Amino acid sequence: APGSDFQMQSVTTILGQTVRKPNLERWREKQIRDGVNPNTTAKDAMALGTRLHDVIDQLLSGADPDIDEDLKPAIAAYHGWRQMEGLDYVESEVAVWQEVVPEYLSVAGTVDALFRVRTGAEDGGLVVVDWKTSTSGVYPESCLQLAAYACCLHAMGCNTEISGRIISFDKDPDTKEFTGHCRIAHLPSEALKGWAMAWDGTAALWAALKTDIVWETI
Repeated sequence: APGSDFQMQSVTTILGQTVRKPNLERWREKQIRDGVNPNTTAKDAMALGTRLHDVIDQLLSGADPDIDEDLKPAIAAYHGWRQMEGLDYVESEVAVWQEVVPEYLSVAGTVDALFRVRTGAEDGGLVVVDWKTSTSGVYPESCLQLAAYACCLHAMGCNTEISGRIISFDKDPDTKEFTGHCRIAHLPSEALKGWAMAWDGTAALWAALKTDIVWETI
């Protein structure tokens, strides 16, 4: 059984405490120079992202939700992506977890959506999808996040190939309104395996940094 030092942490917490985000740092500095509270801006952006996630989840479940005007361009981009990829929907908001350091650290997270490939080289494989609404786009830690989720799925018994997609809904940098376009980062299964190695190292580094150092005075 896990000892008293056992910890369960979220994937995003580990990434947030381990991987430096220089682009985010520059954004915060610019917000402050412009006299804007970056925490308020981030809170507003998070609320917008949550609303978009909720509408997409409803669409995936077969519902016909009312869509606010400010979300309609992003939803149009979402439908364009679905038509282009032709993936089969499996499930949304999928809770995943994995023990990464035996008897010390387990991680957990929530996959935005899971799809299954119906054609091509990865036919039958799973696709882990992450929706992003950041104005600044997609950064490497997003790939680490998908790799972590893939590792969790494999640890939970998934024995199929897993690839990833990061769908970033574009926003105008000035108005912060959705443009109606999205950018798609494709992570084939072999690429995701490479990111998974980096994730293993990231989780191990986080655990090492939390280790107490034993001192002896002589």
